[in-house]
Amino acid sequence: MTRYAQYFALTKKVGSRFSALRRKFPYRKTVLFLQKRPFTSFFTALGVLFLLIVLGSVLRSLNRPVEKKPDLVKSVQTYTIGRSPTVSVQATVAKYGVVKILAQTSGIVDRVYANEGQEVGKGTAVVGLSSTYSGANAPAIQAQIAQNQYKNILDTYDTQKGIIATQRQLTTESRENADQMRQIAQRAIGDTSELLRYSENMLSLANQSIGNTPSDPQDTQFTNPLQTQRSQLLAGVVQARAQLRSLEQQSDVNKAPNKLADLQKDSALKQLDLQEKALDLQKETSRLQAALAGINASLMKPSSPFSGTVERIFVRPGQTVNPGTPIAIVSQHDHEVTAVAEIPYAIAAGISLQTPSEIKIGNKTVTLTPTFVSTDATDGQLYSIKYTIPLAYEKQLTDGQSVVVNVPVGFGEDTNSPDGTVAFVPLDSIYQTQSESFVYINSDGKARARNVQLGDVFGRYVRVTSGLKSGDTIILTRNVVENDTVRVN
Repeated sequence: MTRYAQYFALTKKVGSRFSALRRKFPYRKTVLFLQKRPFTSFFTALGVLFLLIVLGSVLRSLNRPVEKKPDLVKSVQTYTIGRSPTVSVQATVAKYGVVKILAQTSGIVDRVYANEGQEVGKGTAVVGLSSTYSGANAPAIQAQIAQNQYKNILDTYDTQKGIIATQRQLTTESRENADQMRQIAQRAIGDTSELLRYSENMLSLANQSIGNTPSDPQDTQFTNPLQTQRSQLLAGVVQARAQLRSLEQQSDVNKAPNKLADLQKDSALKQLDLQEKALDLQKETSRLQAALAGINASLMKPSSPFSGTVERIFVRPGQTVNPGTPIAIVSQHDHEVTAVAEIPYAIAAGISLQTPSEIKIGNKTVTLTPTFVSTDATDGQLYSIKYTIPLAYEKQLTDGQSVVVNVPVGFGEDTNSPDGTVAFVPLDSIYQTQSESFVYINSDGKARARNVQLGDVFGRYVRVTSGLKSGDTIILTRNVVENDTVRVN
């Protein structure tokens, strides 16, 4: 039988069976129902299909064996409670042998005396500044003028001092001469007094002689000589008395001439003292002015403060600089490197000087003991703790860099804790609600919540007054919940 004949026979057989099924099933009624109610028919068929899918899923799940899912293990970081807690603080690095030279005055860069990598000595000029682009230096000229003035004062200083000393000697000699004249006057008083008494006696005798002579107007030959002698004696008495009064005036130290001489001497000596002090002041002022002019002139030539190596030059010839403009960086060999941390008093009072601190330098952890802890606040309410870093790590640090220091704090025993442990935990490990605070601890590989009472906060750490004991391991990772399985990194 050919292939075509087989196909024809199969088609005829299927058609006869379909006709028999159509006669049994109400095909026509069904088609009419679908044509009259298409939406109802569609949703009915969709519901039947959904019901078949659900039943198939349930039947498959009943036949599938139940598999138990393993617990998820979370990797966490922990912090163990002990009797010697540590506090992590930020410290600032200070390299005392590295200096950035800044311009102290305005000017124009005239010359650059040093190059990068060059060794320079203390006081060596690194660059030279000028007042104009042609190289004129006004401060240097002012310094020269001040220096010449000071030199002139030095040259004439001894001469002027000698003149003042001579004037003082003249004043003293004049006063001594006045004293000698007073002594001469004192000795002359006796002679003058004796001469005055003699003249007075002679005048008295002349008066008696004139009184015993008869008063005869016609006899003038005897009377006129006595009168003449009397007049001469009277003039001598008057002159002697005047001379005596003058000598008494000169010889008495309480009289005006001697007081005037003393005042003149004192005034002249004081004036000479003032002149001498003014001369000394002028000399010192001139010296200071010359020094000040020299300082102003030195500002035009910024120099290295110590012997070292020029690390960098920031300026070039012809560039204008102002105060504060960076000029160069000079580093000293084997210079001191320190790290200073600012901490609250509560930490500074409990720092352990016997237990070394840990400083992270790059990938290394260096243990150092504090060299100094301030007893008074140095920055507001913060106290300073200083560390000296070994020179081996000097190249790995820069001036002003911040490093992390783990500082051991020995607060002693806490009487509020059941076992006397000072609990000191990071702030990141604390969970807080409106009514309570708690932490998660690692208990046999499970995260367990523990209620705690908090105390003072010190930087990134907080003191726990109750709720923890020595040996508790605090979970720092914050992606855990109660009963999570944890593994310590």
